[in-house]
Amino acid sequence: MVPFSQREWRPVRSLERHTEAAVVQYANSIGIRSYKMNGTGHRSMPDRLFLIPYNKVVFIEFKRAGEVCTTLQLLKIAELRANGFTVEVVEDRYVGMRLLYDALVAKRISEDVDTLPSTA
Repeated sequence: MVPFSQREWRPVRSLERHTEAAVVQYANSIGIRSYKMNGTGHRSMPDRLFLIPYNKVVFIEFKRAGEVCTTLQLLKIAELRANGFTVEVVEDRYVGMRLLYDALVAKRISEDVDTLPSTA
């Protein structure tokens, strides 16, 4: 057996469920609710629905690095985007976390601007 220090290093490909779990845990920690979109009637829907405070919805389809969406998934993503929803395909946990953080911060900023007293 080759000692660990002499083994060839290979990057670890994160499984889809590990990426999803990390993003969901992060979402919970910053006050974003999420729901798994599986089961009857949800075929080809993105994996998760995230409800961001201040009336914003984000759908995320999680994939392993290098995997592609099926044709039905691409059609569903296009349909959701055409109806004004944010839909992203995420391969990396940090990309998913950043997406949710940016959506939360952008929504809070727009709400704060809307509540400023008018100067007119």
